[in-house]
Amino acid sequence: MRQRLFDPLDMSSAGFGEPDTGKSLGQPWGHNKSAEKWEPSKSYDAEAIGPAGEIHCSIEDWAKFLSLQLTVKNPILDSEYLSKLTEPVGFYAGGWGIIENLEWAKGKVLTHNGSNGIWYSTVLVAPKINRAYVVVTNSRDFSATGDICSDMLNKLIKMDLETTGD
Repeated sequence: MRQRLFDPLDMSSAGFGEPDTGKSLGQPWGHNKSAEKWEPSKSYDAEAIGPAGEIHCSIEDWAKFLSLQLTVKNPILDSEYLSKLTEPVGFYAGGWGIIENLEWAKGKVLTHNGSNGIWYSTVLVAPKINRAYVVVTNSRDFSATGDICSDMLNKLIKMDLETTGD
């Protein structure tokens, strides 16, 4: 991963496991919700069921990865192979949920969300309009976080499209 993805994209913050393995307080911790109380936690799902192989990175570095879907040329894969990774089998393709023919996106949209139990993220990529949207939180309430992040994502898209006039 480092040699084939992180280094060519200059994703210097990318790593494996929790975002901060030291004793530093410079990185946010994930949070569990126990009853009605939020608790900071470094405990997350086992590697075997962790999303994206337990990879972490800054939003800036994640944007570098997402930009692969927004350009024909990139330092990682020829567009032929990259297209294959997003070719749907049903509604799913190479880790991406695929939504076809969204009017506002002028075509196909790639989407993915995931949680390791104490963090949650959702992303939507609209290649035809050269946009990617990301919402991330360092907390996970299984009864609400997904819906809250989806609502936030929809608001971001609406604001962006209103601003750009698309």
